[in-house]
Amino acid sequence: MMIMIKNILISSILSCVLLTANTATFAYEDPLHVYQVGIAKNDPQQLDHAFKILSAQANAGDAASQGQLARIYMNEDSHFFDNQLAMQWAIKAANAGDLYGMNSIGYLYDHGLGVKEDNDIAMKWFRKAADLGLPLAQNNVAVIYHEDSYKGYDPKQALKWFEKSANNGYLEAQLTLADYFRTGCYDGFDQNAKKSEYWYKKAAEQNSSEAQFRLGDFYLYGFNEIQVNDVLAQKYLLQAAEQGHDDAMNDLGVFYSTGDTDENIDYQKAYEWLSKSAALKNPAAHYNLGNLFLYGEGRSKDVKKAIEWFKKGSDLENISSQLELAKLYSEGIETKSNNFLAFKYYKLAAENGSREAQQHLVRIYDEGIGIPKDPKKAEYWSTLLSE
Repeated sequence: MMIMIKNILISSILSCVLLTANTATFAYEDPLHVYQVGIAKNDPQQLDHAFKILSAQANAGDAASQGQLARIYMNEDSHFFDNQLAMQWAIKAANAGDLYGMNSIGYLYDHGLGVKEDNDIAMKWFRKAADLGLPLAQNNVAVIYHEDSYKGYDPKQALKWFEKSANNGYLEAQLTLADYFRTGCYDGFDQNAKKSEYWYKKAAEQNSSEAQFRLGDFYLYGFNEIQVNDVLAQKYLLQAAEQGHDDAMNDLGVFYSTGDTDENIDYQKAYEWLSKSAALKNPAAHYNLGNLFLYGEGRSKDVKKAIEWFKKGSDLENISSQLELAKLYSEGIETKSNNFLAFKYYKLAAENGSREAQQHLVRIYDEGIGIPKDPKKAEYWSTLLSE
């Protein structure tokens, strides 16, 4: 498996911001206040002023400023972007003992930015910083060990270094371990619900909305040996939703509309959270809103509005919405029967991987329901189902 090591933008607080798992970055954890303020205010004049100060301090031999200057030059969205200068300042910082400078050299070599790509040299510099205790670099060492294109590919070493980084508080490594143990899809990482839960909790303590969502999802639906827990589900989903996590908003809507006890049912809250999630183009939220109107949960039953929401969900390739529309049109439930529209939505769902829809297509093509018979297409979908 090839794990891409990606660039990462300096955040408004210049902390180690995490975009996705399996990502090595050049982020800086202890930035100079002056540049921090400029980023926070999105003020070009402040940034230029900060850049001049950093340049002066770097030229005066301050290693931390040299390392920070290198990272500014590495930022592709900065008008200071220059990989050659980034390397020059990273080398100066590294030679002066700055761990982030060492990590930046590794990053530049790993990506071939301003130099020929060489993950052996990248690993050398990542290891220098990692061995000296930099959690960011420890994560980067793990990422390279887990790249199957790397000649030293070693999942056991990857696990070791991810755990070092995670135990040292690096959020990216905590999320990576949690994701890997949740899915069990990666070499060296068997599925382990409890380990996944443990690392998501560590990440949630750092206010990661993704970790909070995953924990909420575990407790809402249960996951292997992790039992359903309404109290914890609500706690973590609310934390993530309040940070703008659209999947958490959707799950929170599900929680309030399907609670096991009456005290958990609150259709107005369900509608509000699902609406917020739908506004962020969450496909599942459109389906769940459709169900509120289809079954009249917390509001008057309105099949027309339900169909509108299902169609919006279908446009976002939500399989559940497509199947619901197909069934409504096929069976004429609460709406006029329309075999062609039923075929249309079964076909969309089938193309998105729904085996249920694929089974319906075999029958539709074989019997010519709403469309002309087509034995070849019936055979195609039948063969696909048998694979």
